[in-house]
Amino acid sequence: MNSKIRPTYTVVAPGGAANRVPVLHLRPCCAPASKRTSGPVQSRRTATSEFRKHTESCRRSFQCQAGSCSATIGFGCAVACGCLMLLMLSCSFKQELSMTRSAVEGFHNRLEAQEDKQILTDATPEFRKSMNAETGGTLFARIRRKLGSPRVSKPISIRVNRMLTGTFIVAQFETSFDKGDAQENFTWRLQDGKPRLDAYSVNSPLLATD
Repeated sequence: MNSKIRPTYTVVAPGGAANRVPVLHLRPCCAPASKRTSGPVQSRRTATSEFRKHTESCRRSFQCQAGSCSATIGFGCAVACGCLMLLMLSCSFKQELSMTRSAVEGFHNRLEAQEDKQILTDATPEFRKSMNAETGGTLFARIRRKLGSPRVSKPISIRVNRMLTGTFIVAQFETSFDKGDAQENFTWRLQDGKPRLDAYSVNSPLLATD
């Protein structure tokens, strides 16, 4: 009568108690035909040798499967991390888009209220170097005279550049003024979580005439 080999391993339960639970169920029928046990008697040495061979074979098979499982889990974690990063970037872009809209609206309110000095004060030092109070005042006064007050603005494109020198938001807006339309180009630099004007230009056929 063939015997069934059921090796068990000792594991430690969470409570600390040791329990003997079956892990692998090996039978002599799993062995190659030339090595199957025949006859009612088998020496202990032969049985031990066969058991070790089967155990080693199953251990290697289990390690291969575990390695494949580990690779699959690792790939899954990488995909999950990538999705999480995309989600975070998406949320960040939505916040920056909201800030840009608010900043453009604030710029237009000050432009209409003739608060040119305040626009320059809130801008970055680089902007004030490229456009002093006299140059800025002349530009803003010409916009009010030729285009009138801004009414409706809609974004054409918004691009966020994250660099070592800081985070910059480059935005193009199509703005309807009292007397016509114009395309405004803004560059905002995020400082202390707030957008500060770093560059500005406006294009309209109405500005080309005196």
